[in-house]
Amino acid sequence: MSWQIVVYNEEMWGEMVEVFRKTHAEHCNRVWNNLEAMRSYFEKVDTPASASIALQLLQRKTLHDHTKLAEPIYVPYVWRYYRTYWKKNEEKDTRFANYFSDRSLDQAIRDATVYHVTHERHHPEWFLEHDDMSDVDIMEMVCDWYAMSQELNDDIDRWVNYVVPRRYHFEKKRQFVIDMVALVKKATRS
Repeated sequence: MSWQIVVYNEEMWGEMVEVFRKTHAEHCNRVWNNLEAMRSYFEKVDTPASASIALQLLQRKTLHDHTKLAEPIYVPYVWRYYRTYWKKNEEKDTRFANYFSDRSLDQAIRDATVYHVTHERHHPEWFLEHDDMSDVDIMEMVCDWYAMSQELNDDIDRWVNYVVPRRYHFEKKRQFVIDMVALVKKATRS
């Protein structure tokens, strides 16, 4: 990656890291809770495949979004999370306004996002063909989407119906994606 992000002062950086860690942990906790609900569901289903799925979902809990915590994308993700936080609180806090209009920062965040989604199996971008995702990849992806919908107070069905046909090319597994959305909703209510 061909960008460099400058940390302007220690006060700012400390606050940014704190917001990133808190927000990232909250997101991962939601994903983990969703994965745990799915794992629990499959643990109760008595088939040879369900035991394997339950174990794989448990393993996914420990690795979800781990690339955001290391170089080369840690610093851009700290900026990305803080910029989102700052935009929500813009009227209250104008100390860092000029730092968020930097085009090189926008490029660094885009590059970090591309790196993340191409290095984590629960993102379709990791695959040349989205239909090559395993069932467990799709389950983790759906748990991640559901966590985002919970964070944003948004309807996951509306989001999936809008985004999947436009952004992801599931031909063989589109119905499985939709079924897993229904299952994660059901499993988390149980």
